[in-house]
Amino acid sequence: MKKFSRMPKSESGGLGGGSGSGGGTGVTNYIGKVFAVGRYQVTVDELIAEGGFSVVFLARTHSGVRCALKRMYVNSGGDRQSW
Repeated sequence: MKKFSRMPKSESGGLGGGSGSGGGTGVTNYIGKVFAVGRYQVTVDELIAEGGFSVVFLARTHSGVRCALKRMYVNSGGDRQSW
């Protein structure tokens, strides 16, 4: 599993923690964005699920392979270091 805490702030869309079904959390800002995950480039296609501490998206690689992409919210620096 790869971390996304290194993602530049300009691509994060200014998202903070939150819950709800897309209402006001801004998770739709991720749709269509391209992210580098290790040696892969993935494009976010749609939202699969959203909870209190993470959001899961359906994404696809440049070659068309579908995968899940999980964006986790962390509350402290200690939590970030454990991943």
